[in-house]
Amino acid sequence: MTRQIMERWGDRVYLCVPLRFGDRPLGLLICIETEQDRVYSDEELGLATAVGEQAALAIHTARQFDQEREQNRRLTALVNASRTLASEIELDKVNAELARVAVEALDADWCSVFEYHAEEGTVTEKAICEHRGPGQPEMVGRTYRLNRQTPLSDDEYPLDVSRLEAGEIVVERRADPDLDPATRADMEEQNERSCLTVPLMSSGRAVGFFVIVHEREDHIFGDREIAVARAIAEQAAVGWERARLYRRLELLAITDGLTGVFNHRYFYERLAAEIKRTDRSGEPLPLLMIDIDGFKLFNDRFGHQAGDDALRTIAEAIAAEVRGGIDLVARYGGEELTVLLPGAHDAVAAAERICERVRGVSVTTATGEARLTVSIGVAVYPTSAADMDDLVARADAAMYTAKRLGKDRVEVAAPR
Repeated sequence: MTRQIMERWGDRVYLCVPLRFGDRPLGLLICIETEQDRVYSDEELGLATAVGEQAALAIHTARQFDQEREQNRRLTALVNASRTLASEIELDKVNAELARVAVEALDADWCSVFEYHAEEGTVTEKAICEHRGPGQPEMVGRTYRLNRQTPLSDDEYPLDVSRLEAGEIVVERRADPDLDPATRADMEEQNERSCLTVPLMSSGRAVGFFVIVHEREDHIFGDREIAVARAIAEQAAVGWERARLYRRLELLAITDGLTGVFNHRYFYERLAAEIKRTDRSGEPLPLLMIDIDGFKLFNDRFGHQAGDDALRTIAEAIAAEVRGGIDLVARYGGEELTVLLPGAHDAVAAAERICERVRGVSVTTATGEARLTVSIGVAVYPTSAADMDDLVARADAAMYTAKRLGKDRVEVAAPR
């Protein structure tokens, strides 16, 4: 303390007692006399020293208690994360739980989870969780191009790919004078003060990452926090792998092994669901039954390998002509395929486009290129069919009518 400060505040005497625990300074105890000058006795100095020692012990104990409580909270969050992430089989739920656990364990303002697409040079936001709630759902599903140059556009993300692929956890603070300009600009735009980017690794390969953000303070991530983040990432990577494996097995169970389109069983599952949806919405549900013209003769002439190639080629041509994520293409059996067009009002036009596309593809055989055509029957629920079985039967009958009338054409079931 300086004389000027004492005179400004009207203080006469200061007694300053260092608060130390071992060799660690914890603070300073200051006793102030404002009424008179005084000289502290040895007994008073000893008493002040004893009070200082007790205060230092109390501060140390309180800090230890807070640290242990914080550590227990983080360990509890890790245990819970381990249980949930190891048992969940849906990738979206794994990502949501990862974001939630990271916010809870590290007392962050929010966390985002990204999937990394190395070949495309992009990342996709898969989940977001804020300290006060689930986050901004409109951000989930957005894909960003990677860029570390300023200025950044709304569809760009400043990721250091080399550090991600090396599995390196990256700490970024807006107050850091050495922070690269692109990252600083993005942090300012997002109102972020401190970020911890944690890679998600699978078999030594980066498949994604999550970002832990503090926006209320210039938070300095300690070694314990980084260790907790790494442990969460390891658990999440196991969850990712399990969910992806489950999804692959699930797809195998509903996919036709030869053509790659959906199989007969899944077709009927979706058909039943779409019938119920149509009953609620009132929208039409067209069904196309498709048969490859002259397929038996093609097989007899060119062999079953060429026949398999023809099935694959035509299935791919049909799938390329329908609405991705809405329509369903399935192998009904043998050389028959089927297409569901939920809500479509132009089913006949769609069928005509499929006929035209198939005419344009060729199949390589031992004697050269060969071409095939298809006959298509169209039926619409509920216009021309009363129920699911009736819809299939009416579309099938229309398809056989197309074959009788010359093949390579579309026929429509009459209204009931």
